[in-house]
Amino acid sequence: MQGKVVIDISNPRLDREGPITNEWLEMGTGLAMAQYLPGVRLVKAFNTLGARMFSNPIRDGERIGVPIAGDDAEALAIVADLVRDAGLDPVIIGPLERAKEFDRGSPIWVTGASAREIRETLNIP
Repeated sequence: MQGKVVIDISNPRLDREGPITNEWLEMGTGLAMAQYLPGVRLVKAFNTLGARMFSNPIRDGERIGVPIAGDDAEALAIVADLVRDAGLDPVIIGPLERAKEFDRGSPIWVTGASAREIRETLNIP
């Protein structure tokens, strides 16, 4: 998988993955998953969505936003295009270490927030 773009949609759960979940959440799941996939172009995205959000991607007149983080600009652009193709609005947060800001339990996790609301909540210009 060297050089391939990989989208990490994971949301580790203690009841499923066990105690390592706490370590991953403390580190941030983007960085945690990257350690298991050396050499890939990892992008964290889509983990803040529930399945029902895809059937109606517009909420209060705005498209649902999808936060994206990664260290490879081209991979981020590819995933942003995929988000748009799914009818959603990409919000590039920054490097993979910032994916922690939209992990399970964050203020925007599974809220259906718009891109504007995500930017406001996470202080993204």
